[in-house]
Amino acid sequence: DYAFLRNTYGPSWGFLYGYLCFTATFTGSIAAAATGVMHYQGRTLFGPVVAEQFSWMGLAVTVEQLAAVGLVLVFTTVNHFGTRKSLHLQKFITAMPLLFLFGAGLMIVASLLTDGNQAGSVLVRNFSDLPTGAPPSLSSMAMAMIPIFFTYSGWNAALYLGEDIKQPEKIIPKALTIGISLVAVIYLLFCTVFLSTVPYSVLNDPKRTLDVASHAWGFLFGGQAK
Repeated sequence: DYAFLRNTYGPSWGFLYGYLCFTATFTGSIAAAATGVMHYQGRTLFGPVVAEQFSWMGLAVTVEQLAAVGLVLVFTTVNHFGTRKSLHLQKFITAMPLLFLFGAGLMIVASLLTDGNQAGSVLVRNFSDLPTGAPPSLSSMAMAMIPIFFTYSGWNAALYLGEDIKQPEKIIPKALTIGISLVAVIYLLFCTVFLSTVPYSVLNDPKRTLDVASHAWGFLFGGQAK
């Protein structure tokens, strides 16, 4: 993006974009990703202790937030010792969730093709149990779009390799097309898993004690949707 802005509008705009990425864009994305990981995976691995809160310098701080900061420091340290080492770690933590999502999605799709299955009944019930009341406001719709934007963010990251690969004019368009298509398929599988395992009454319940992913996990591996 820096190179495109620099060559199109001049070095000042390229510099401003780089400055924005360094101070806000990527730092905010890193913080949000680390917080999300600890919010979901932290509770799965360590239980409710991550939600404990204490006061530090007049601020309310949770164990979850401190663990997120620690996670950022760990990955920063790994990257400091070389991109080759961090590459192996990146491949592992990318492949594992993808394999799980593909597996869970295929389990649900296979279940939907079976007559009299519970996943199919939950999915049908969710689509027939339409919400009542006033339609959501534009601000609510905008907030709902934020995690979707996060899902597709980074779609243009293949451009960063333009000067490091042979025949970028052929490889980069293919990488962009295949990459965004895979993300779309995985996202649809992800939504199918949720809508087939978590009833709308649970999705719309502000008092639920478990997050949606935990409900889906329980349905797939030993629990039952209510």
